[in-house]
Amino acid sequence: MPTSTSTTTPAGELSLPDLESELLGLAGHIAAAECRFLRLLAEFDDRGGWCGVGVRSCAHWLTWRAG
Repeated sequence: MPTSTSTTTPAGELSLPDLESELLGLAGHIAAAECRFLRLLAEFDDRGGWCGVGVRSCAHWLTWRAG
């Protein structure tokens, strides 16, 4: 069973099981963050938070504001 690792451990020093464990854990965090982001963005769009002079859509606003 892999041991817990610190985020300060350089990737090159992690064992393969620890590397796998950290990758899978981070993938879960990314998926959860993306879900939250999309739910917030949908609410922002529904409320018309992006509306402004010269802004054509929520996608346009997001590209302008977040790159």
